[in-house]
Amino acid sequence: MRMIFISAHPDDAFLGAGGVILKHRALEDDILLINVTSAEKGLPFVEEGFLRAVREKEQDILCRNLGIAVEFLHVPDLKIQYAGEELVNHLILKIRQFTPDLVFTHYPEDIHPDHRSVSSVVKTACHLSTFPKVCPDAPTHTISNLFMWEEYSTRDFRPMVYVDITSEYEQKKETLREYKTQYPILRNVFSHAELQPRVRGIEAGCEYAEAFHCPWPVTAGDLSQFRRRRT
Repeated sequence: MRMIFISAHPDDAFLGAGGVILKHRALEDDILLINVTSAEKGLPFVEEGFLRAVREKEQDILCRNLGIAVEFLHVPDLKIQYAGEELVNHLILKIRQFTPDLVFTHYPEDIHPDHRSVSSVVKTACHLSTFPKVCPDAPTHTISNLFMWEEYSTRDFRPMVYVDITSEYEQKKETLREYKTQYPILRNVFSHAELQPRVRGIEAGCEYAEAFHCPWPVTAGDLSQFRRRRT
C-alpha cells in the first residue's frame, strides 16, 4: 500500500495519525510525509530562519530513522489560506507522481487556520487529480479514500473509522517526544495526543485507537485494521 500524509506543520501527522504511520511502516508500506509549512512562526522569540532549519532537521532525522520519505513545500507559516490554486496544483502533481492508495490530512473543523486550509486544499487536490484537463502534463490518479485525523485544535470531530494502535501506542509516545522544540512547550497538545487514543480505544473496543473521518464512503479494503464505522 502507498500512503501520503499531508500536514500543515511537521508534527501534525504524528499527533493525529502517528499510530497508523508506525503500523503501516512496520508492514513496509510506502509512506510519504508532506509538510506544507515548516512552522517557522511557532515560537515567537526564535528567529524564523533558524526555527525553520531546526524544525526541518528534526523531521528529517525522525523520518529517516523510520524509513519514511519526507518533503517540505515551504509555504509561509500561518499563510496557507493565501496559497490558493498554486498549492492545489502542486499537491495534484504530488498525488499523481506518488500514486497513493490513501491520503491522510487534517479534519476541516479546526481552530487553527493552517489546519483548516490544508484540509480544504487536500480534499480539492484529491478530487481534481482525477481530471485529465487539470495539470494535463501528468497522468491522472484516483485514490481509494481520504482520511482526516483529529488533534488538540479539532472541533466537532465525527469519527467514522477506528484503527487499533495498541501495539504502536508506546512507540507513538516515544516518537512524539522527538519533537524536542515543541514537546516541552506545547504540553497540552502532546498530552491530548497521548490520552485521546485511550478514549477512542474505548469507543472501538480495544485498548488504544486512532479515529478518522472520511468525506467519501469507506470500504473494508481502505484500512485492513479498522475496527468500526459510524454513519
